[in-house]
Amino acid sequence: MAARYTPCCAGWVGPTVLLCVYGFFSMMRPIEPFLTEFFTGPYKNLTATQVTTQVYPVLTYFSLVFLIPVLLVTDLLRYKPVIVLQGLSYVTAFLLVLLGSGIRAAQVALFSYSIAMAADVAYFTYIYSVVQPSYYQRVTSYVRGANLLGYAVGALLAQILQSLGGVSLYCLAFVTLISVSIALITSLLLPMPKTSLFIKENYSVQQRNADEDADKSESQYYIWVWSVTAARHIGRMFTRLVLDCKQCYSSVAVLFFCIWAATGRCGFYQVASYVQLLWLYIQPHNFTAYNGGVDGIGTLISLLILWACWSIFLFGLCGYSRA
Repeated sequence: MAARYTPCCAGWVGPTVLLCVYGFFSMMRPIEPFLTEFFTGPYKNLTATQVTTQVYPVLTYFSLVFLIPVLLVTDLLRYKPVIVLQGLSYVTAFLLVLLGSGIRAAQVALFSYSIAMAADVAYFTYIYSVVQPSYYQRVTSYVRGANLLGYAVGALLAQILQSLGGVSLYCLAFVTLISVSIALITSLLLPMPKTSLFIKENYSVQQRNADEDADKSESQYYIWVWSVTAARHIGRMFTRLVLDCKQCYSSVAVLFFCIWAATGRCGFYQVASYVQLLWLYIQPHNFTAYNGGVDGIGTLISLLILWACWSIFLFGLCGYSRA
């Protein structure tokens, strides 16, 4: 039995728990359902027109721009640095939301937030580089569930504090900053993957040989050798990426699934952001906003739909019972 014992952090449990904790706290952002109200209220004094035309477009377009470079460097950096970058971006964004003033601070905050959104690819692919394929089904259910549960808890908590406790939006922003700070600390504890999903042993061997050759030469030669090796590696990575994309998307089912998932995710963020402007416009000043309740219940319903259609969580439980 002793020979079979594997430390928790060395197996699938440790990284999965840490990633679930990170996902929960990074998504538990109580201020988000009331962000428009926060910007246009007495705390920031921005107009609805400024938020619509100058603030929210920063998030929409820069998150799209950052998707490609983040996708390319995620595998190269082996996921964890990008997850840490995501945590830093969240902390920076909500620190600016809390302490900044004026339209420029709001724009920089959503610029930082767009980097965090683009870095989601590292969060959803990290776990597959540190666990065995036999656990993929199980860890996917846990990680995705923690992510959605964190958003639902944050939204419902905001609604409860607003409706029953009379808590100010400034306090909700402060709670959000604490939550994403916990996520950042958790990201630092994640184990660094030894390999990536696409970049295997060839590059590490070539890099080690280049380093050994460069150690025997001058510093300028070392930089030149490293640059050539890195350039060749990037070329091979692009070639591998093209071939993988061609192979993956040759399946019509995979193609339609990716289109459906991307459209749903983009639509969710678009609706969640811009519908707040509609609520701000149609609600009376003495009306209690139910933004958090709507977002929280909507997320829980999506969880139930995922459960019924995909059986994601059922897969995870079944995998656990078979183990």
